[in-house]
Amino acid sequence: MIAVNSERLDMLQQAFPSLNEREIRDLDSAAQVGHYPAGAVICRQGEWASVFYVLCAGDVTVTSVLGGGEWETVLHRASAPYYFGELALLGDGVRSATIRAATTCETLEIEKQTFRRLANNNPGLRQELFRQLSQRMQTNDRLIIDQLNRQNAALQAAYENLARQDRMRSEFITNLSHELRTPLTAIQGFTHLIKLGVVRGEALQEGVEAIARNVDKMTWLVNSLLVLYEMQLTAPRLSPTNLNDLLTAALNEALTSPEYADRVVSVALAPDLPSVFLDVAGVTLALRLLIDNALKFSPGRAPVLIRASRPEAAWLTIEVIDEGVGIPVEMQGQIFEPFFHWSHSDDQRLFSGLGVGLSIADYIIHSHGGRIELESDPGRGSTFRVFLPAAAPAPLSQGTPSPPNPLTA
Repeated sequence: MIAVNSERLDMLQQAFPSLNEREIRDLDSAAQVGHYPAGAVICRQGEWASVFYVLCAGDVTVTSVLGGGEWETVLHRASAPYYFGELALLGDGVRSATIRAATTCETLEIEKQTFRRLANNNPGLRQELFRQLSQRMQTNDRLIIDQLNRQNAALQAAYENLARQDRMRSEFITNLSHELRTPLTAIQGFTHLIKLGVVRGEALQEGVEAIARNVDKMTWLVNSLLVLYEMQLTAPRLSPTNLNDLLTAALNEALTSPEYADRVVSVALAPDLPSVFLDVAGVTLALRLLIDNALKFSPGRAPVLIRASRPEAAWLTIEVIDEGVGIPVEMQGQIFEPFFHWSHSDDQRLFSGLGVGLSIADYIIHSHGGRIELESDPGRGSTFRVFLPAAAPAPLSQGTPSPPNPLTA
């Protein structure tokens, strides 16, 4: 705190280094001392400027509501010695920023009329102060322009993200319509023929089987949507589980689909994996979705490899490796977003599906304190690497350790 006049003179000299000793004393004689507790508003944006301030002790925060917005933006923070409110000295107008005490503050304050009388009696002081204050206002203008540019960039990014999400939702509706209409059309056609009595013998059996397959496909689609909707409403139900058994079950479920009946999947399971606390149904679904994804995006009979290991004491790792089309680098950051759907441009083939499988798998694994990492080389294949804690996951409020660095496939 300022106790003697010499300290006030020193603060003014630091704030205005170009002024001589007599001019500093003239300023000091015109100033009053102000005290502000932490959190107090010293001057507010939009108020008429009538006082010029020199911060002699403490720290302040400079904020402004920019561009007609509703929220204050922090322009910068400052510590003594520092001056503000110069608009009060340069002319009539409202303040362009709010100055708030971040700590207990002490100021020297000069009223506009007092300063003008002082300046009229000392033209040299007036000229030098106006020069310094003009430079200061130019600097502040640049700060505000920079902040506005940053805000505009952030708004543009947010707009582009919303537009992308809207496109993804539109594509989802289109895909959903196609994925439901196709099996419904097949079911409708077969049931119509059966009702007419024109399908008999082996053809009748094949028709019934086709209806059953399409019903199963629709059931899977609807269940996927229900999982996507409900998965944030319930916590995982954990129980001790053998990871190898769970992985085998997920693979068997994926291979029950007729389109994958002749596919070759290699499995390499570490024999000494411990039992882990997992939601059996949830993690089985997540692994099945990853396996289904690998099979779907691997052309022909390209092999798929599944590996389970324990690279570190704290983590279990499951890798699903395919030699399929791969994922372009620019799309890898979006691959786990709901409704994301990708058409492989090389052969213009639109892969079927709703674009929710990987987002469901990612959510389930994260709810267990784990994560999924992706390595992909377009044209050569992808590796989805799942990390799960070897111990029971901690409550979400306590956090979990970061998974180890990706392993070499």
